[in-house]
Amino acid sequence: MVVLLRALRALFPLLRLQSWVLLVMLVLGVLTALSEGLSISLFIPLVQNQIGTGSTGMIGDERAVPRNSGRDATFCG
Repeated sequence: MVVLLRALRALFPLLRLQSWVLLVMLVLGVLTALSEGLSISLFIPLVQNQIGTGSTGMIGDERAVPRNSGRDATFCG
């Protein structure tokens, strides 16, 4: 670990970055993280839809409607 810190300390003068370069790198890093999160959040439902395990909710899902088992569904009480 000490060797790594010495190497970094020796290289630091070579990395004289302008302040705007550091700002651009930070902004690009944040944009990269946001775009990756967005792409994953869009990719997972696509895969679930293709596999058939996605949750469609109560509307449009035929399995959510109980089937009539031959008895009259009306309640006479």
